Amino acid sequence: MTRRVVQVVDEDWESQFDAAERLKVSMWAIGAHIASDRLTPAENPAGHAGLMRMSVDAEAEWRRDRSIAALFWRSVKDQLRFF
Repeated sequence: MTRRVVQVVDEDWESQFDAAERLKVSMWAIGAHIASDRLTPAENPAGHAGLMRMSVDAEAEWRRDRSIAALFWRSVKDQLRFF
């Protein structure tokens, strides 16, 4: 499966590191969210790899009011998708 990397302006781009800090997850989890299509990979005009800020915003919004159980079961579903 090939993921398409979107070219975006700086205002629409966020580094994976910054996204991990904002979402309070590891860099490994950022990779898993990219693989499960929850976050959209993007490249800024300078050619730096990162994420579309809109996808990080959507993920942060989804996580805001979710219980630990909801986060856990979503993670399980994502992992089962790869089998």
